[in-house]
Amino acid sequence: MGPPRGCSWLKMLEQAGHDSGRIDVETWARQLQATVRGDDGDTLPVLDALIGHPGLDPAGRAAARLARGHLHRDAERSGEALADFDAAVSLAPENAEARYARGLAYRDTDRYVQALADFGEAMRLDPEDPWPAVFRGQTYLWQEDWERALADFDHAIELDQGLGLTWYLRAHAHGGRGDHERALADLDRSVQVQPDQGAAHADRSSCLSRLLRHDEAVLAMERAVELSPSNVWYRVHLADRLCNVGRREDCLREIDRVLVDPVPAELLTSSFPFSLRAWALHGLGRADEAQECLRHAIRSVAEPDATVFAQQGWLFWEAGDLEQAERCFDRALTGNATYPWAYIGRGMSQVYDSRPDDAVHSFARGIEIQLAVPAETAEQTLARPLVDLITAHLPAQREALTAAARLVALLSWQQQWPHLPRQVATVLAHRPSPRLLAGALRLLSDLTTVIGTHPQTEEHSRVAWTLRMIRPLQAVLNRLPSTRAAHTSAGDEGQ
Repeated sequence: MGPPRGCSWLKMLEQAGHDSGRIDVETWARQLQATVRGDDGDTLPVLDALIGHPGLDPAGRAAARLARGHLHRDAERSGEALADFDAAVSLAPENAEARYARGLAYRDTDRYVQALADFGEAMRLDPEDPWPAVFRGQTYLWQEDWERALADFDHAIELDQGLGLTWYLRAHAHGGRGDHERALADLDRSVQVQPDQGAAHADRSSCLSRLLRHDEAVLAMERAVELSPSNVWYRVHLADRLCNVGRREDCLREIDRVLVDPVPAELLTSSFPFSLRAWALHGLGRADEAQECLRHAIRSVAEPDATVFAQQGWLFWEAGDLEQAERCFDRALTGNATYPWAYIGRGMSQVYDSRPDDAVHSFARGIEIQLAVPAETAEQTLARPLVDLITAHLPAQREALTAAARLVALLSWQQQWPHLPRQVATVLAHRPSPRLLAGALRLLSDLTTVIGTHPQTEEHSRVAWTLRMIRPLQAVLNRLPSTRAAHTSAGDEGQ
């Protein structure tokens, strides 16, 4: 939905000819309305002729300039559009539509001060028209001036509650302020007003994800894909939402619908689709295919994300190629020096390679970043006890330790964990000793204690995610008979 466009300007031109008694202008405008097909090649010559007509009054020339300016703007000819809108304002300075049209052209060329001034003047000239307020609010939104944007969107909604774009844009302003509940309410209203707008459903999905309503987020993104099936990124985001809730088969199905040969050019701007596919394959036990997918990303994407190399590292670690794994984790950290997942992976490679001191350093750095705790706390309370626990149970418990670390690496790509009991059971199938189970439970308890002693970090997104993952994991472990007996057995062995 947008402001009056196209033939409405020609109707204005027809009216101008009628009011001025210029039958020829009135006739031209009618003929032009009958021939317009949305191709500026059809309409521009006629508009050129109208603008050059010596008898056309100022109102008629302004209307013709507006019509031609919009054609230029639609064709991304910013200079020509601005020249026409500027002329329209000069010819009809009290025409609000000319003002906000010129404001749009100014904004297209990043001249925001002039754009804001024109939108404000249009609001003054026609206080009942919501569109100047919408456009000014949108400009403030782009400048991340949330409060001014909200004020303009509020005003536009007071004038007309039926503009879906206004609700949509106000949702973004609320989201910019971190108020995702209000953002969701506005997106709900936007899709109510314009139910067939894929972008609003896609943004609803993002908002629902931020509110941890992940199953609803999947449904909203499915609707966006249904409405905009040619948008390959919507399909990628749907795969991501499915990954968030542990639906790996469905994730792989969706991503395979767009990562076809040849891969769409718009997807080659990012390695994220490849990472998503690789981790779905890994979770389904198809490690070789996952590695090939990651190699494809490195070959195809100009600047692969650090995630690609970290994923390669985890796959090499699980395969026992510790040297190659560490090399990949180092490469990931070269691209992103504050990537906890890569530090933890490097620590696992180092402790398996019998280098406990290096492992403590890597684990500590990853924990420090993930939990936003002091380096000393990360090392002494968590990293060193973790390395001591792993070292004490290698090589006898290697299969159980590897299964546990693999599971944690897989779960780290999710936001909720509906299959956790079954997944933990796959680790227990490797028969970890009571002492190992007791040590793991103690580390989880220490982890929650560390987080609890730094309450200011609760709003930290990584900390919040860690807590959401640990709590159900602790609950599952504490319900299992084998782990309930672990504390007692470990105590007996220690006597």
